[in-house]
Amino acid sequence: MWVAYAVPKDDLHLVVEDGLHFVAVGTTEVEAIANLRIRFAKEQYEDNKRSVELGYEPDSPYELEESYVAHTNEVK
Repeated sequence: MWVAYAVPKDDLHLVVEDGLHFVAVGTTEVEAIANLRIRFAKEQYEDNKRSVELGYEPDSPYELEESYVAHTNEVK
């Protein structure tokens, strides 16, 4: 099993305060990273949906690499 996780580029203190927010698993490294990207996109969608429901403009979509660095580890 592989674990993929995203570490914030600029706000590293968030990892200490809140832990790793974006984590996904897969049977291969590629699958784990793909699942991480899916989770990231899904969360963006849900955040934007809540913003619209509250009467705010949704954020512009952005790529994972703009704010995070993706890492993987094999877990045996």
